[in-house]
Amino acid sequence: RDPNGENLGWVISATGSRAEVMPYDPYAQWSPFVGIAKDSVVTLQDVMTEAEWHACRYYTEWCKGVGIEHILAVDISTDNGCSYGLRITRAGAAGAFEQRLRDLVRMLVPHLKRVLNLQLNLHRDRQVISLYGRATAQLMMGVVILDQTGRMIEANPAATTILNVGDGIRINNGALEAVYANDNRKLQRLIRDALLSPRMARTSMMEGMSITRQSGQLNW
Repeated sequence: RDPNGENLGWVISATGSRAEVMPYDPYAQWSPFVGIAKDSVVTLQDVMTEAEWHACRYYTEWCKGVGIEHILAVDISTDNGCSYGLRITRAGAAGAFEQRLRDLVRMLVPHLKRVLNLQLNLHRDRQVISLYGRATAQLMMGVVILDQTGRMIEANPAATTILNVGDGIRINNGALEAVYANDNRKLQRLIRDALLSPRMARTSMMEGMSITRQSGQLNW
């Protein structure tokens, strides 16, 4: 991930049995690939001559010492404006990258972009859920957050205590359910209605219910 503002970037370097993670790239500012077109696959031959490559600081202070002579590069842009660089390197004896390998990486770019955007969306959703969790933790009522399929993804401390006891309501295979069949039928209908309501053109009033407890105490 490229450095950007307060973000120092992140580098994963791997070859054979060697793997290294760096919190930032100390040579990024000297890279010959700074400013290349997003989502375009390029090689060193596309951006500079061999003489320029051997004279540049990126080569003399970094690549030369680890035996890197050829580089294939693509900067993948994501929906949030970030750029993620993929660099494939070869030693001099391996020769320049063939057209078939450039075509292969070009074919992979849209798939890598899709994965990165998916990861970003998941991270954003987790942040929202965490925010809900911190807010609902202050409430004296039990709050359960469900995903679009009706499975539980978050519960505040009050709800967790209630669900752990299992007195009338519980979590079963990730889904919220009432212990008694009649209550559960109504609960599942209300959940389905709630999940459908954002897709409906008109706004609708949500219905409530009480849930019987096996202990005989007042209903939830």
